[in-house]
Amino acid sequence: MVSVVEKLRKLECPINWDLEQIPWTTSASPKLLLNKLDGESGNADGSSTWQKFSQRFVLAYIEYRNHDNEGDLRKMKNFLEMIESILEENKHDDFINKYVESVEYVKNAMLAHYFFKADRDILTESYLAKPAFQDLPSRTRAGIFSIKACCIMEYGPGGGF
Repeated sequence: MVSVVEKLRKLECPINWDLEQIPWTTSASPKLLLNKLDGESGNADGSSTWQKFSQRFVLAYIEYRNHDNEGDLRKMKNFLEMIESILEENKHDDFINKYVESVEYVKNAMLAHYFFKADRDILTESYLAKPAFQDLPSRTRAGIFSIKACCIMEYGPGGGF
């Protein structure tokens, strides 16, 4: 039987992408990313919305990496909840609608890690019950690779596009 830890390692999300191990990256400054979030305004086009997703995924990753208990991880969960709000705000955007499943997959993969670290086994298992990456449609997998690329750019030297 495959262990929970092995299942978590197979998920495609920033926690498993080893962002800090990419040779040309330097750790993103949470303050720089938070300043970007403060400067956001109005309805953005799909590419700006995609950037919002990647910024929140990177901030959630930084919170995950830097904290160990559920109370300290609250900010991580808040960043992931913001993604749900962004999806709702952009539900009529054709570009975003094509890749909702990709965004949801990465968000749910990170939530599985969150609940595991918070010792919430039942919730961890519920997020691990989702389809495996290799079983997703090709468009969804391509969207996940796009999210990965954007997260690497956000996490990279100085962060930002």
